[in-house]
Amino acid sequence: MSTGFSNKYDKWNSVANELVSQTEEEDKADEEQAADFLGLKGKVPRSQAEADEKAKLEASRKLKEALDRQKEMEEKKKLVIEDVVGSNEGETMLLNDAKLQGRRVIVLRKCSKLEVHLTAPSKQSDSIIKVFLEECENLNLKVEAPIVTSMVEITHCKKVEIKVCKYRLSTLQIDMSKDLLVEYTDLNCFGLPSSDVHNGDRIYHAGVSDMVLKVPVFCARTKKASVLERKIDYIADGAIRVAEQSAQEYQFVTYVDRSSETIALVTERLHRVGTREFTDSELEKKRLEGNERDVELYMQDDERKIKECETHKAEGNEEFKNGNYTQAVLMYSMAIEKSSCLDKSRPFQSRHICFANRSACFLKIGHHEKALADAESCIQLDQTYIKGFFRKGLALHAMEKYQEALPVLVQSLKFEPKNKQIKQAIKFCEIKLEMEMRKRMNGN
Repeated sequence: MSTGFSNKYDKWNSVANELVSQTEEEDKADEEQAADFLGLKGKVPRSQAEADEKAKLEASRKLKEALDRQKEMEEKKKLVIEDVVGSNEGETMLLNDAKLQGRRVIVLRKCSKLEVHLTAPSKQSDSIIKVFLEECENLNLKVEAPIVTSMVEITHCKKVEIKVCKYRLSTLQIDMSKDLLVEYTDLNCFGLPSSDVHNGDRIYHAGVSDMVLKVPVFCARTKKASVLERKIDYIADGAIRVAEQSAQEYQFVTYVDRSSETIALVTERLHRVGTREFTDSELEKKRLEGNERDVELYMQDDERKIKECETHKAEGNEEFKNGNYTQAVLMYSMAIEKSSCLDKSRPFQSRHICFANRSACFLKIGHHEKALADAESCIQLDQTYIKGFFRKGLALHAMEKYQEALPVLVQSLKFEPKNKQIKQAIKFCEIKLEMEMRKRMNGN
């Protein structure tokens, strides 16, 4: 092929490609114009994937519209009483048909110095669904009406009294509140006997202090009625900081326990695993049953306990650093005690360190026998941990058992030959031992 013909061919090919591109663009423009004219632009999917995506978006839009309508309806059914301050004597607010006007959710927010009386509506269709108390102070609430959800939520309140009469109120959720009195006045209101130990009636609480709970019960065995009373305080009940969770977020549950001859109000730690809830005693029961389906459940419980042990250890270290040795003993003791219940396959790896650290605390406050016992416990758990031997040597030295202390201190030096503290302790022990030997010789 000649060069001239080749150049002409390339030019014709270029012109042909340009004409094809121009034709395709014109066809596309015609299609868009036709779609505009017919009102189909953006409505006809170009593939099955696009059709599926459009269907999902449409379903999502309809769901959002339904939820918005539901929310709007719920807001219309909600009665919000906010920033109402009564007289010093305690002004009474009656929540009856006239006040509620068909609204079925009640929110008392930032109210104080009030006596609020919730009465039963005249029509069942107007029954209260739920009651909320938020940031209220010096407020008394008397609940004398059935609540559909059988639930009242209380948050960030103080100096509040709740009196529940006539109707069952099976669930209270109380958070970050203090100085409360919750009193059930009738036997059928809470904790009735049934096939379940506590009938599912529970009071959930976190960060609650200085609260008194009163519940009347009837004992079928003694044929007598009595009023159970329990003080609820998150610190006294054992709340602690766990990892990123503060002590105030530590979840508890209180219920009427009928599992023994003596009926009692019991407070336990609450564990939420997925959608299920368990108390400490329920988890322990499942552990003893050894049900394979619940292995994951008590594995998570062990993990939680290990985190708590780590928290106690860290708190003990902080107290020791600040010179609060007695408080440090308490923290290390809590870590040691909790770690004793762990499965052997999932131990608390720093248990021996807690014994060694508690031994150091006992040395500081002059409890030398206890210091020795803890040091020996540490060595039993880990025979390579130098501080266990060192604490044992120091404890024996403090007990003036120099002959026993010296070989233990020498053994600890083998782990760290350059440790100046150990060398100094050995030197003192040798001096004391020599003085003791001379004293015996002179005495003889």
